[in-house]
Order: sequence, then structure tokens, then C-alpha cells
Amino acid sequence: MKTYRTNFNSSSIETSIELIRAERNLILNETVDRLNPIRWAELSDAKKAEWENFRKQLLSITERLPRVDYVTWPDVPSDEETIVETP
Repeated sequence: MKTYRTNFNSSSIETSIELIRAERNLILNETVDRLNPIRWAELSDAKKAEWENFRKQLLSITERLPRVDYVTWPDVPSDEETIVETP
């Protein structure tokens, strides 16, 4: 899994927030936006919910930051569906 930038120490809070949003947009582009409609349709409801939650967490990342100099990004959902074997 790719590691995304986490340190956003800047001379101003506004600049730090702008940098965080730019990194967030990169993460969205490299993860959520790559799910084309055909791939999306093949996902289970649980996996869709996982991706939707991940996207919501990213979009609201600047609203819930305890500090602007360091960001902990949500975990990117796996591409693999969980296979549950029945006994």
C-alpha cells in the first residue's frame, strides 16, 4: 500500500489546510476515483459501504483534525472481497 504525505508543517494554518486538501485530492484520485462503474457494480453492498465511508472520511479530513501539522489518513479499503465460507 502506498504511504501518503502526513507532515504538513507550514508557516500558516491556511497553507497547511491547503496542502492537506491537495494531498486528500491526490488520494481520492488514486483510490476512489479509479473505481469505474463496471467495477463498482460488481462490489458487494458491504464493500460499497466501506468505500463510501472511506470517501466521506477523506472529504471531511480538515473538519476533524486535532492538529494541522500532521494527518492520520483513513485506511484505504482493500480491492479484495471478503469470502466467507459456510460450514
